[in-house]
Amino acid sequence: MQRYQRFFVIAILAILLINNHSIPLWDQDEAAYAGFGFNMNESGNYLVPNFMYSDVHRKPPLHFWNIALSYKVFGYNEFAVRFPAFLAILGTILLMYYQGKKFLGENKAFLGVLVIAGSMLVPTLAKISVTDGTLLFFSTLSAFGIINTLRTPNWQWVFLFWLGFALGILTKGPPIIIFTGAFVGILFLVHPKRMNLFKLRPWFFFPLALAPAFIWGYFTYLNDGGIFLKWMYDWYVLERINGAVFGQTGPIGSHLLGLCAFFMFFLMFIPRALAEMGKGMFQKNETATILFSWFLAGWLLYEFSPSKLPTYVIAAHVPFAFMIAFQIEKGFPFKTIFDKLFTSLHFILQFAIGISLCLVPFYFQFPDKMWLFIVGLGLLLIGINLFILIKRKYQKLYLLQLAGGIIFILTTWLFAPFLTPILSSSKQVASAIFSKNVGVKQVFIGHNFGEQPSLPFYLLKNGCKPLDATQFSKEELVAAYTKASQSFFVLNQEKYDFFCQTLGKTLPYKSVSTFIVDRKGKSDYFIVPANP
Repeated sequence: MQRYQRFFVIAILAILLINNHSIPLWDQDEAAYAGFGFNMNESGNYLVPNFMYSDVHRKPPLHFWNIALSYKVFGYNEFAVRFPAFLAILGTILLMYYQGKKFLGENKAFLGVLVIAGSMLVPTLAKISVTDGTLLFFSTLSAFGIINTLRTPNWQWVFLFWLGFALGILTKGPPIIIFTGAFVGILFLVHPKRMNLFKLRPWFFFPLALAPAFIWGYFTYLNDGGIFLKWMYDWYVLERINGAVFGQTGPIGSHLLGLCAFFMFFLMFIPRALAEMGKGMFQKNETATILFSWFLAGWLLYEFSPSKLPTYVIAAHVPFAFMIAFQIEKGFPFKTIFDKLFTSLHFILQFAIGISLCLVPFYFQFPDKMWLFIVGLGLLLIGINLFILIKRKYQKLYLLQLAGGIIFILTTWLFAPFLTPILSSSKQVASAIFSKNVGVKQVFIGHNFGEQPSLPFYLLKNGCKPLDATQFSKEELVAAYTKASQSFFVLNQEKYDFFCQTLGKTLPYKSVSTFIVDRKGKSDYFIVPANP
């Protein structure tokens, strides 16, 4: 692998960084987090995250603190929003390599890095700045702390485990408690060196690790009387226990299918990876025991949760990549009927996905030239798999398989600006307001399809105060229009027509018409200057 490391390293860095500055903010979560960091810097309140249209996205503050700090370095822009996410995923990959090579050997560690770089979800978390990328880094740090304490107890591994644990709580709360508790619990049941786990000294370090979150919670309570903490308990604990959030649910097995989809370039290896690691665990193989326990801790419990958000099992992606790496190292071809069946299924699915991507534009309307992007990805997927099949007797075929996944992910993000028509509605509205106007003080948002946090963010970063007027009656909006100056009104067609009818004249306007990616529809914005 050493001959090809430079190529793969450059490709991975390119995947994590390319176009992070140019793709508009993704709605909803990323834009909300960008707004939280903005508000923290502008208001000086770093305790309670607040932003327009963003209440349901509030979480513990560490990721938002990171974004706020990034703003101070890079300014208010998309690159700054995503820089902490980039660092988190880069840190996860470095942990996988440097800690993995001590545990698994250099070759398997690097193969694991290539597998996760060629997967669909983890690289994306460097490019969409949500809390899950930060949480993955701390979960991986804690996992290696557990593994090293189990194998060769040392105070530094204990410290790293509890550091990851404490910062993981400040990032997203309970998920890291669930993951690390399950990992330690499974290892205590199955690993012969289970007594080493007592070296973690939870009776002493657990309260210390909770202290940062409790300190933040205490000052938050002083700030608002406990309103935010009560809301978080209701929304993130009770709501998820009692049912699915945002309607994202599914049967038991949904998360495993999701993992297979995210690692679609390695489907042929997955059944054998699961089977051999599970078998190795029952045969007391230490490596298999640790990896499979890690995977189970990050995945299994969430299959029984009614909510099925894909990122819930993000901690399982790292051991899953290592498990696949073990199988890749064995090479081709597979000899058993079982392996041949899944290899055939792998290529059938790859071609089916590629053909589907090519056909999608004939059944659905896409804005601008986005159909070229979709068809191009479909043709690339077909081409990669055709090339692998043609070269199936090549001695280093596994390199083609790894390169194929990474090239596909790199190409996707290289041409991701084709996605901007379905992401840039808020940015287009802001550009329409500020392109030829100076001194705009306020924008009355009387229409915001899907309540996108990105719209107030792009207004604020241009020094303009947004006002949520979506709950105003039409008459109230007209009354505000007659009194306003140095302001703009963002309206839909119905409200614009009412303005013109009530005022008895056709008002000048600029229009923006775009698709909204997370609302699966088209929206028309009428941007009207007050007293032009």
